[in-house]
Amino acid sequence: MDKRKHGAAGLAASVATAVMAAGCLGTGDEPKPAAPVAYGAGASISVSLTLLKADAEAGRSAPIVNNHQAQVRFAPEAEEVHCRVELPSSFPSLEPGRTSNASLICDAAVSVERVQPGFELLEDGRLVGKGVVIVP
Repeated sequence: MDKRKHGAAGLAASVATAVMAAGCLGTGDEPKPAAPVAYGAGASISVSLTLLKADAEAGRSAPIVNNHQAQVRFAPEAEEVHCRVELPSSFPSLEPGRTSNASLICDAAVSVERVQPGFELLEDGRLVGKGVVIVP
């Protein structure tokens, strides 16, 4: 047997063993990434929403009230969806710079990633709020 081939095969086996021992290769038993959560049109989506204070590039200068209409983007590359913001009865308005639990009711079905459940609230393309979906 050619020593170069045996040497290369031996080296490859040693590297594979070291990589597996270090946990760099999967064994097939790893958990699969969690599937996104799907919400149908009109579903109530529980969120924590922060309204941004106005500056030159983003935010609002006035509060929002219950049933505020806005566009929402649930992922950086996702399409914007028209949603209304339902605030809790104990918190009838949300001032810029403040955070509140709320619900989003969207006109279209949306999908939210479990590992990155963030979203952006937009008005006429301007970022006015950010939040996190409270994933069940």
